Amino acid sequence: IFLVRGVTLEGASYGLARMFTPDFSRILEAGVWRSAATQIFFTLSLAAGGLIAMSSYNPVRNNFYKDAIIVSFANSMTSLYAAVVVFSVVGYKADLNYKSCLNQTISGKDDMNCSLDFFLSEGISGRGLAFMTFTEICAQFGSSGPFWSVIFFLMLLTLGLSSMFGYVEGALTSLLDLHFIKKYKIRREFVSLSLCTSCFLIGIVFSLRSGEYVLQMFDDYGTPVPMLIIALSEIIAVGWVYGIDRFCDDFHMIIGYRPNYFWIILWKFVSPMIMM
Repeated sequence: IFLVRGVTLEGASYGLARMFTPDFSRILEAGVWRSAATQIFFTLSLAAGGLIAMSSYNPVRNNFYKDAIIVSFANSMTSLYAAVVVFSVVGYKADLNYKSCLNQTISGKDDMNCSLDFFLSEGISGRGLAFMTFTEICAQFGSSGPFWSVIFFLMLLTLGLSSMFGYVEGALTSLLDLHFIKKYKIRREFVSLSLCTSCFLIGIVFSLRSGEYVLQMFDDYGTPVPMLIIALSEIIAVGWVYGIDRFCDDFHMIIGYRPNYFWIILWKFVSPMIMM
């Protein structure tokens, strides 16, 4: 619904043009690569245990190679689809602000340099996009504004819940494998309730007056660097400590053939170098 509505808005083409136009001057900035790594780690639940926990329920002979390709492709297409929605709406808002700026400048009410690029870069990521830009745009949809607001925040709610399923399942599976959990036969429901209650209590911190600053610290330092360190440790452990040859033997045992040299080079050399 949002895709059809977004691409038909006036000025949506400006946002889509910005989305598909690369800025090669920023390719060497560390922050760009950190944001890209955070995005792919978060959407795929890499280095968080979610994929490992869920895959542990698969049969031993499950074709995980095919599953990995399908999940990666679906994730990329979903991210591209979501980006088209976001940038079309951002283009619409930038076009509105740009025309308003021009009208104020022509009428002499304001003396400022109107730049479409400046308005396109405003509120294009983070909390500003979700809770300011989109809500402001929904309010400009006239009588249908409340409907689009409800749809948007329902989408945010379902996205948050779907993300939490992966992270909670990763932590829950690890907890259930602990010795004392098995020794005292603590029920899965009780462990799950305790984990979710703990997460809820920790989440209250973000709703306080200082919660915005805590959220910013978590967003900037609590996710990107630890995930990179965990992912780097995992790839080194598999490629160098456990050994890529033994890993390929396990690969062959499960699905019947060995991976080609393209994947071996990526696992052993390219991926560690990129993350370092």
